[in-house]
This record gives sequence, C-alpha cells and structure tokens, in this order.
Amino acid sequence: MSVILWVLDCSAVSAFLLAEKPGADAVEPILTKAAAGEARILMPALFWFEVLNFLVNAERKGRLSSEQAAILRDETRHLPLETEWETGPVERRRIHELALLHRISAYDAAYLEIAERQGSKLKSLDRDLLALKPKYPWIE
Repeated sequence: MSVILWVLDCSAVSAFLLAEKPGADAVEPILTKAAAGEARILMPALFWFEVLNFLVNAERKGRLSSEQAAILRDETRHLPLETEWETGPVERRRIHELALLHRISAYDAAYLEIAERQGSKLKSLDRDLLALKPKYPWIE
C-alpha cells in the first residue's frame, strides 16, 4: 500500500473545523486516511499560529463562542498532522522566491514550498493558491 502525502493549509483545516461545505467534505477523507496510516499530512510550523488566529477571529466575530473556540483549539492538536518545525535557509529562500514569483503571501508560499519539496498534494481553499493550479497540478 502506498501512502499518499498531503499538505493541508489553514483554509482547508478551518473549513473542516467549522464543518463548512464543501471544504469539510474534501478534508475529512484525507484526515481519515491519515488516521488509518494510508496518508501522511505535513504542515509548516506556521500552521499552528494560523489556526489560533483563525479561532481568535472567529470568536471576535461571534462565529464561535469562547467555549467552542477552546474545544476546537484543543481538538486540533489531536488531528493526524506532522509538523515540520525547522525551516532552513534553503527553504526560506524558496519561500521568498515563490511569494515574489506568484505575488502571494509568504504564509501561502510556505505551504506551496513544503508541498513542492516533498512531492505532495496541497489541499487549499485559498483563492490565491487555487489560482496556481494550472502551474502546480498537485494543488487541489
């Protein structure tokens, strides 16, 4: 059995956390396969700060109560995600290049870089990343 490698960005995981359609429908099977050992999901370290920021903003805007945000924050750490905690100079240079080349944020470029380097698929609901699909067909 071959293991499929994925990178999920914050937009995809956030849709899953809030059960927003169609995003949650696309992410849940990936998480299920990762929990069963049929897939691996890699995340850059910034993912955890982005998720926290998403939860803070959802709480501020009244989309989530304090209790709901705390539950989701705690549940997120139980998702079958592998974090790449170190980003070396080669990776930082490539993130910089990708951000400039595609006129995207360095945050989005970090997800693009790790997926490109690892030869994985990238699941995103971010319009800037989805616009790059013609150049990077492994973006979904």
